[in-house]
Amino acid sequence: MKKMGLLIVGLIKYEMGEREAAINQWQKAVAIDKKHARIKMALAVALYDRGDIDRGLATAEEALKLDKGVSDLKYLKEKYFWGEKLLADAQKLLAHPRIQALLSQAE
Repeated sequence: MKKMGLLIVGLIKYEMGEREAAINQWQKAVAIDKKHARIKMALAVALYDRGDIDRGLATAEEALKLDKGVSDLKYLKEKYFWGEKLLADAQKLLAHPRIQALLSQAE
């Protein structure tokens, strides 16, 4: 399955509450394309939500360094169909001081 298919399946799994299955899909997608910021950010959110804080933050930082646009939740919802659960969990991750510091450096 190609990376976009893996991303979409991961999005569906996440919204269904199957977080580990979503993480598995996104890890496969990242293995295909390490520079795909949206996939990395989705993975970061899921890792952070499951309690793997350091790995989640590091993956989010990688995603944001590739594309600061992945911090725009409205954009991710409208253009890339991120669901409510993923968006709510992304909001928590983006509020972390380490992520806020990185985002403020970009301004």
